Amino acid sequence: MIDIAELIKKLIVDKIDPKKIRNEVVEFRKEFQEIKYCFQTPNKAYEYLKFY
Repeated sequence: MIDIAELIKKLIVDKIDPKKIRNEVVEFRKEFQEIKYCFQTPNKAYEYLKFY
């Protein structure tokens, strides 16, 4: 969230042209291209539920 806030600050507060920040955003997003769930397999989720 700190990284996202910094990018927003650059746009709104520092008034940097969005075209100049685009590469930073693209680089940041590279790490978030895959959806990840709490449990990697459905079996693990069911095992967790057995505790309750």
